[in-house]
Amino acid sequence: MLAFAQLAAQAGVCVLNDPFHLPAVSHKSFLLTLHGVPKPETLLTRSTSAIEHFLASCDHGVVIKPARASGGRGVALVTQNSRVSVESTLSQVRQHGDGYMVAQAYLPEAREGEKRLLWVGGRLLGAYRRMRAPGEFRHNLKHGAKPEACELTESDFTIEQAIRPHLRRTGVWFAGLDVIGGKVIEVNVLNPGGSHFVEATGGLSLGPDIVRSLEKEIAFHLAPTEDKGCSNGELAGSMPSDSE
Repeated sequence: MLAFAQLAAQAGVCVLNDPFHLPAVSHKSFLLTLHGVPKPETLLTRSTSAIEHFLASCDHGVVIKPARASGGRGVALVTQNSRVSVESTLSQVRQHGDGYMVAQAYLPEAREGEKRLLWVGGRLLGAYRRMRAPGEFRHNLKHGAKPEACELTESDFTIEQAIRPHLRRTGVWFAGLDVIGGKVIEVNVLNPGGSHFVEATGGLSLGPDIVRSLEKEIAFHLAPTEDKGCSNGELAGSMPSDSE
């Protein structure tokens, strides 16, 4: 599917999100490149000893994720008092993805839920909160989490301002930003989803805003290069934003 999207883009079709940036942006290591964006202490590695050293500095434990996976697959939580060894846990994590793992300091605010912020066309359109199931540390809906209504806060808009240049630079039009305690823990661009939950739980209608943003992107794509005020090499980082 990604190869098809890239061929379509090369043929002149307006493809959102930019398929040439997706392999890098969809990798969980992308979070580490987002300078100025609030995020938990994060490590990318394939080393067991590196994660053991990282765990020793994290009082509340560490969440370990396959760097190339989704839906909560292979995600594990280890603490300094875990009965299961780090090596045993990592052997399960390594069964998913490309062998690289992302370790993040566990955020105690996770007990208050995980927010999914919907980024469309350069701005946040809405959000909903996912409350994890009893006995579960993951907030994935596939693992029993329940969606709840919530509002965008000042903290969310601070994140929006910080992450905007990174997403525009990589040609991202639609993304789901997962946030715990005011910190971004993941950027979802392959299957961001969630607009129907925002509408169902918050009583909002996002359709018109999404369509208007899409129309702007297509119009910008079809406009002559000289009308865009930049060269072709600059277009990926200069897309129109609904906030402008």
